[in-house]
Amino acid sequence: MKKIYQQGICIFTSAISALMVSSPVMTQPSQEQQQSRPADFMEAIRQAEIVRKSTGLFEDPLKGIVINRTVTVQGHEFYRFFSNRWREFSEANPFTLTVFERPSARWGSEVWVEHRGQRMYHAFLAPARSSTKKASEVAVDLVIENVNRSEIERLFTNNPDLAPEEF
Repeated sequence: MKKIYQQGICIFTSAISALMVSSPVMTQPSQEQQQSRPADFMEAIRQAEIVRKSTGLFEDPLKGIVINRTVTVQGHEFYRFFSNRWREFSEANPFTLTVFERPSARWGSEVWVEHRGQRMYHAFLAPARSSTKKASEVAVDLVIENVNRSEIERLFTNNPDLAPEEF
């Protein structure tokens, strides 16, 4: 956090120093200071953009987590197996998922996994907890496939009538 804060200060300082160089009221900086400062304000903006892209300064800090919304022991086991297997895949890391559970005395536990408010996986777990690990492994494979399909669709769909997040 300290590193990100320092980089943000560095970006702000370079933008301010660019304004100070162009200001006639300020005293002239030394030759060494002129070399370290950008020539104009637009150059400072370009440098700040490069720093932002390279450091990920303004990226989503909650990206890549799996949220647990389960309530039973079997649901917690499903979440634990699912999240452990999910972390094994490097391409799955940037996506944030939520694992939900609705227990039922008649059907066992209903579990589903959501990404960006859309269900990527939905199944009923039998009351026998022995099949939970296998179900979670199958769930990870299906969720990766469905999340990738959803992200490709989101990137290539550009319709002004469709607002993001259904707003």
